[in-house]
Amino acid sequence: MFGFPAVTNNRPPGPKENVVRRYFANRAVFFDQMRQEYGPVVYFKIGLFPIYLLTDPADVRQVMTDRGVRKSWLTKLILSPVVSTGLLLSEGELYAKQRRLIQPAFHRKRIKTYGKVAVEVCSEWGQKQTDGRVIELDQEMMSLTLDIVGRALFGSGMGGNANKITRSLDSFYGLVDWVVALGPLGFLI
Repeated sequence: MFGFPAVTNNRPPGPKENVVRRYFANRAVFFDQMRQEYGPVVYFKIGLFPIYLLTDPADVRQVMTDRGVRKSWLTKLILSPVVSTGLLLSEGELYAKQRRLIQPAFHRKRIKTYGKVAVEVCSEWGQKQTDGRVIELDQEMMSLTLDIVGRALFGSGMGGNANKITRSLDSFYGLVDWVVALGPLGFLI
């Protein structure tokens, strides 16, 4: 299945200490440090929650496309109010059906056209950025991405709604962070 490095107690290697502060300080840096220090498969805990970090593209692909991979109860609990029974959380036959339905959108010929859409949207975005104001780059990039996806997959840009969606996603991710950090207490709150 996965190319696990040497494991102890049937788990991949990983930090033994509490990593909550490092994780929340900067996830991208944290994930990169974990990969560099422990390899492509890392095990650690955030509070009471066990986490398996996969950084090898082949492993990620297997998890994201293998119909037999089960989603954890925690993943379902956190994401089901947002994505319901969508592709991200579905399993088995439902997963296979949903995947077949979206597959045409990811055909090689269609993906080539998405590049043109991305260039067009980025060009429009760049033309708006001439006033010299300071911007929140992460929010701008999320809005830009949503606009590209909207135009490429649905034929309609998100316009001003991209910023609203971005703010909503930021709030949602912040809530997920609190739930993870507080453990079982977070679910009660």
